[in-house]
Amino acid sequence: MNDPYSLTNIQHLVPYQIRRIIEDTPVAYVPVGTLEWHGEHLPLGVDSLIAYALLSRAAAKTGGAVLPPSPVSCGLLKFPYSFDYGQTLLDKTVRKTLDQLCEDGFRFIVVMTGHGPMDQIHIIKAACEDLMAKHSSIQAWALCWFELLVDTDEESIIDHAGKVETSLMQELWPDLVDISRLSDNPEEYPVGVYGRNPRFTASPDWGRRMVDQIVKRLSIGVSSLLRGTRVDNYSDLRAFIEKHWSKPLQVKGPYRSNRQRTEFEVFNDSTYSRFISSVARVEIDGKPVPLKAISFKNTSSGEKGLWQQGVRLSRTRGFYIRRGQYGTVRVNGVTLSGNSHSLSMKLQLAGVVDSIIDGTLIRAAQTH
Repeated sequence: MNDPYSLTNIQHLVPYQIRRIIEDTPVAYVPVGTLEWHGEHLPLGVDSLIAYALLSRAAAKTGGAVLPPSPVSCGLLKFPYSFDYGQTLLDKTVRKTLDQLCEDGFRFIVVMTGHGPMDQIHIIKAACEDLMAKHSSIQAWALCWFELLVDTDEESIIDHAGKVETSLMQELWPDLVDISRLSDNPEEYPVGVYGRNPRFTASPDWGRRMVDQIVKRLSIGVSSLLRGTRVDNYSDLRAFIEKHWSKPLQVKGPYRSNRQRTEFEVFNDSTYSRFISSVARVEIDGKPVPLKAISFKNTSSGEKGLWQQGVRLSRTRGFYIRRGQYGTVRVNGVTLSGNSHSLSMKLQLAGVVDSIIDGTLIRAAQTH
């Protein structure tokens, strides 16, 4: 398959062309993606291909060079043919790439991940922030493409191999999409696809509208950097989370309690995942619960299914409850016995926004 974006790809350029870019428009675009299962209808490289194509379209407008996409990523779903390299290698790879670009004379660097877990997003943002702290003349912008769609009124613009990614691929890489591999049942949820069957929801026209918005905002952002505007790596992410993650998790089902602990479920019935990056406060019946007593677990398909302590959560090691999923909350050292108890939790989402859960814990009905 020919690369329709090869004109700005640095691996196709000879040295004098790279020198000319550095002299005229010293912008380097760095796509980061994955090799990960994206259903039967999409290639493993979806995240890499989307990031690479979006950056290439922006580079065609602004000037600059685009690196080949890197598949070194973390936070992949537990499906076949998915290569999770872990946070340490991702961090080292991104930082080494940034350092090399600086040494070679690039002064404006855009790192875009096509893979959207919050831990990955924060790893690349931290790397860019640290680079700018070391080199005041460098501007390093790190983002996931969905941050550029903060103003859209679409119901949902994040999924995994569903309407969104399939539509983007139909616009950016149409020859790599085989929609016929999906079931002809519109109610079926294909394996590894988060959302309804994209055979009946995806559209190249929808993908084109989203791509146009992303490339326009990206090009405007880079042009602004070239004019001297300083990077704010967290403003778009914060605005996106505030707008699209405003609905709090819900307390669902009866609580379970014994002499050692109490457990209950929270449910995410929104169209977006929730990434809990820290726990600030937990109260039951108005009484504070020690934060070290709180743990979370998600046993949904594709998730790790392991307990995570609330005090160990962070921007890069958070707890996911994706759309339509339940998460179990364990409170060690607390025993409940009444019919109902008030609950209040203050959580930080995605490392940038606070969220409050207020609900009631109901005891399971007794059978005789």
